[in-house]
Amino acid sequence: MRRLKAGLILAWLLAASGCAHLQPSPQTGGDWATWDDLPARYRFYPGDEIDIKLLHAPELSDRVIVAPDGSIQLELLGPVRAEGRTAEELEAELHRLYAKELRQPEVSVAPRLYGSEAFYIAGEVNNPGAIRLTPRLSLLKAVIAAGGVKDTANLDQVILIRRGGQEKPMLKLIDLRGIMEGRRPEDDLLLQRFDLVFVARSGIAEADLRSKQYVRDLLPIDPGLWFGYFPVM
Repeated sequence: MRRLKAGLILAWLLAASGCAHLQPSPQTGGDWATWDDLPARYRFYPGDEIDIKLLHAPELSDRVIVAPDGSIQLELLGPVRAEGRTAEELEAELHRLYAKELRQPEVSVAPRLYGSEAFYIAGEVNNPGAIRLTPRLSLLKAVIAAGGVKDTANLDQVILIRRGGQEKPMLKLIDLRGIMEGRRPEDDLLLQRFDLVFVARSGIAEADLRSKQYVRDLLPIDPGLWFGYFPVM
């Protein structure tokens, strides 16, 4: 389901990348949750390492890694779902489960290593893909980490998509040009885990691309051979 949602969002972004008139409001409902800049509570994800400690049964204490299916494996309980839960939520669930087996199930849960600290950047940047999220990484620094933008980038409407509440993502349009020119420093938001940054193609670049595609469709031969009439593509 997560892959399907991510695929649908990416398809929407690709379809919208040439639309200079794109103006979704971050306050509207529908497919998007209301935007907020609050730090998200950390929720476990596959690859994270967790310390599980039992005060009165230290022999059952363990350090576990969240498996690809989102579960952790515990000696007395077997598999327990950890993905999507905060440390407090997982601690409460383990207390409930251990209470069936132990008289004093005092459990503590603490993140040890974060294996899922990444954000994603796509579109008109030189090195798109998943990038490890470092502390205090802002949008401008993220673009620089992705090798900077291409000449075809639309700097006026960079799209930032973030996980929101109730299984809905949040969307915000950001004026990257304003950040770079010092006019919009407040827009240089700190990125969070799993953020998706999409730098769209500018209207001029999109028009140029479509005109070249139109020429390709019309010509019965490779337009690259028409040096005297058409630019090499």
